[in-house]
Amino acid sequence: MARHRLGLSSASRWRWPAAVAVVATGLSMLLLGNGLLHQDTWRGNAGDPEQAIWWLAYVPHAIMHGHNPLYTDFALYPNGANLMWNTAVILPALVMAPVTLTLGPVTTYNLLLVAAPATTAWAAQLALRRYVDHQASAAVGALLFAFTPSIVAHATGGHLQIALAALLPLLLLVGDEALIRQRWPVARCGVTLGLLAVAQLLTGEELLFIEALLGVIAVAILLGLNWRRRTEIRARVPYALRAFGLAGAVFVPLAAYPLVVQVFGRRHAPSPHAKNVYVADLANFVRPVDMLLRFGAHGSALPFTGNSSEWTSYLGIPLVITLVAVTMWCWRRSGAVRLAAIGAVVLAVCSLGESLHVNGHDTGIPMPWRVVTHIPVVSQLLPARLSIGVALCAAVLVAVFVDRVIAVQRPMMMAGASALVGAVVATAIPWGLPTTSIATPAFFRSAAVRHNVGQDEVVLVSPYIFGPASEQPMLWQAEAGMRYRMVDGWLIVPGQHWGEPTPAATILYDVEVRGDPVPADSADLNALTGYLHATHVTRVLVAPSYRQAAVMELFTLAFRHGPGAEAGGVAVWKVPA
Repeated sequence: MARHRLGLSSASRWRWPAAVAVVATGLSMLLLGNGLLHQDTWRGNAGDPEQAIWWLAYVPHAIMHGHNPLYTDFALYPNGANLMWNTAVILPALVMAPVTLTLGPVTTYNLLLVAAPATTAWAAQLALRRYVDHQASAAVGALLFAFTPSIVAHATGGHLQIALAALLPLLLLVGDEALIRQRWPVARCGVTLGLLAVAQLLTGEELLFIEALLGVIAVAILLGLNWRRRTEIRARVPYALRAFGLAGAVFVPLAAYPLVVQVFGRRHAPSPHAKNVYVADLANFVRPVDMLLRFGAHGSALPFTGNSSEWTSYLGIPLVITLVAVTMWCWRRSGAVRLAAIGAVVLAVCSLGESLHVNGHDTGIPMPWRVVTHIPVVSQLLPARLSIGVALCAAVLVAVFVDRVIAVQRPMMMAGASALVGAVVATAIPWGLPTTSIATPAFFRSAAVRHNVGQDEVVLVSPYIFGPASEQPMLWQAEAGMRYRMVDGWLIVPGQHWGEPTPAATILYDVEVRGDPVPADSADLNALTGYLHATHVTRVLVAPSYRQAAVMELFTLAFRHGPGAEAGGVAVWKVPA
């Protein structure tokens, strides 16, 4: 096997990853590229995608204008938010800045949606090639991993920090080199590992923690499976220690400031999610969510706890059969199979959370994850997201399965295996993915916003943000090039996501959400204007909504005059002194 691999030319080694990336890009365009040419449309839900689009606009704007890219008061002004406690995808936002500045943040978001499976498949092909003799075997596993629910569901849910998962298989590749193969120069291995870890920190910190957990589990499994080969283990320890030491020497200085901002900076945010809700449901391992072949209820109609963008545990019956078959077949002859099989089981059990959920019902049966939920960093992790580690282990096992079938060359076995792999693929095809279109008023994309709002002015935008499906003002602010700060927002901060219950928020909630009559009491109106003065709000922008007329009446009463301008569907008031 080693001779076969060493005999490959440099062009041959890279041809297959490139081909897999091309195939994955085509499939990704079909599944996730629905809004690629439309500035108001993207594949997925409403809510978190608007927040992701906002990050893509804010990070390059902050760098260009001398603001701290790890902290923002452009939303939820004046308190703002700590970006390290949010899902700011800092590195992708910087890489894609030229696209954002020329074509807009929605286009950037759509391109990243398409790129997520494509780059993941490319990286997975490189990593899985280490465990198989044939490039085609690695390709099957790589494509399966790239379009797993852990990638596609998080992409449609707006969770770019999880969907952009290419670094996960790359870290597997370098970790394998550091612990097992040890063929690279140690400096190359350590520096690469450190740089990949920094890149993951600035893309999705939660995924970095999952990768670290995978590493700890892998080391424990390796030691447990090879405890009798102590001499061989001791021979590998010096290289591994030097490699990880160099990785730490690279990681610590580059990651120090972001981590200091997170741990010691302002607006330290606790976990925004209830415990034991966003967990893997036992039924979800075989019950599809948004798949072409599905039965009964599907999508958001399923009874699992949490929401559909976190229902990512699905493997399917054919895949489960394949995983069991290859584990039994290759257990003795393949260390990769033993490691991947045990890792998949451990991570699957951990993903079940504190107690076992079956078809939406919390049985109360305690699960091992309960032991670690009080550890500060671990408590922030949503157990369901460990499913991406299960998917990677499954990809390794499928690649080995295909490789062994190719090597055996028995017609009956190849026919049966082909049918099984075909069933795996058929039951893994995503389908029925949602599409969202939110029209941005022309005001925010035209010169009107520059004529009516000064650079870095503080504004209040209506409709006000009161929930994860009402984040349009953040989208509009991003489309306006982050020209202004605003008191609205929906970010992970201490307390509720939309900030403090200010007088403005309280009154607008009654008018916009509850549909109450506009208050005529001078005390309420004075409280509203007093809040605007106290927070240095200089402009109020009232955009189209089903309660726009009532909101315009509110501010007309509060300011004792109508809007100073109306442009592009938006009414503009200058807050009187």
